[in-house]
Amino acid sequence: MIIGYDEALMMKREKLFSKPGDELHDFFGLKKIKIVGVLAPTKTFLDEVHIVNAQGFDNFTISNGLRMTENGS
Repeated sequence: MIIGYDEALMMKREKLFSKPGDELHDFFGLKKIKIVGVLAPTKTFLDEVHIVNAQGFDNFTISNGLRMTENGS
C-alpha cells in the first residue's frame, strides 16, 4: 500500500507504522498489508489516500467512500 503524506503522518502518530516496509495487521479486513511507500506532500487530495493493488482492494471489508479506477489503455 502507498499512503498519502497527511494520512501517513496521522498513522505514525497513532503508532500504526513507523516506516515503509512495515506491515499493518487486520487493516480494513485485510490480514496484513505492507506499507511500500509514502507520497511526498502535494497539498491535494492525494495527501489523504491509501493506494492498494486490485487484490488488496477486492479483500477490503469496507465499501463506504472507496473508489477504484482502472486505466483502460
